[in-house]
Amino acid sequence: ASSIHLVINDPMTELDLAAKPLEGEAEGMSSRFVGTHDTIGIVKEFAGTISGTVEGTPYTGDFKEEPHGAGHDHK
Repeated sequence: ASSIHLVINDPMTELDLAAKPLEGEAEGMSSRFVGTHDTIGIVKEFAGTISGTVEGTPYTGDFKEEPHGAGHDHK
């Protein structure tokens, strides 16, 4: 089963996100991964690392969620 490992720096949280394919996606392929944890229910900006394996190739990347209003021009 495909999964993505998510690590959030503050508050320190680790969880695995399971594949939940969208309608019409081929078997074994998914663009959506889901998981639950008390920490991710908090409304705040998160930063951390996300990692997973696609067709045998491991991938890892850092992420930082910016405030929604940054850089948006609402006229």
